[in-house]
Amino acid sequence: MSFEKAFNTLQTNTDQIWKYFDKYDGQTLNLSPAQGKWSALQQLVHINKAERSFVILLSKALRSNQPLNGSPMKTVFRSFLFKAYLNFGVKLKSPKVIEPAIENFELMELKKDFEKTRQQLKQLFESVTPEQWPLFWVNHIYLKELRVKDLLEFLTFHQNHHFKLVKRYLR
Repeated sequence: MSFEKAFNTLQTNTDQIWKYFDKYDGQTLNLSPAQGKWSALQQLVHINKAERSFVILLSKALRSNQPLNGSPMKTVFRSFLFKAYLNFGVKLKSPKVIEPAIENFELMELKKDFEKTRQQLKQLFESVTPEQWPLFWVNHIYLKELRVKDLLEFLTFHQNHHFKLVKRYLR
């Protein structure tokens, strides 16, 4: 899948989230569905923080210009297991650095944060040549080495996973 197509898929899915959220007021979106569960807006903060962490990791990988020596087959296998775990309802603990704060958030502020992060992500991906796509890796807590060429696919999967949770909560 080309960068443009993968990025457009991610962005289209995000636009659907904004459209869905427009039906709800800020109080509802900040309401936690249960003790210890993230609100709809906390889910969005988590997604944005995850994307920002990848912006940082990818920036470092490209700046150092030293591709990691990861195994594509291991990554494909880990990715399959990761998706299977989530699809079967296995709960995975988010790293503290990308957990949302326990506070109320404003939807418009989150949209601005998303737009800023997406612009940075887009610029980074556009700076990667097609020859570099399979070479550069970022480290994911569960998937370990994640190729740049698979990063957008993961971000789309991650966003869709949390959006499914949000839709379930808001029903």
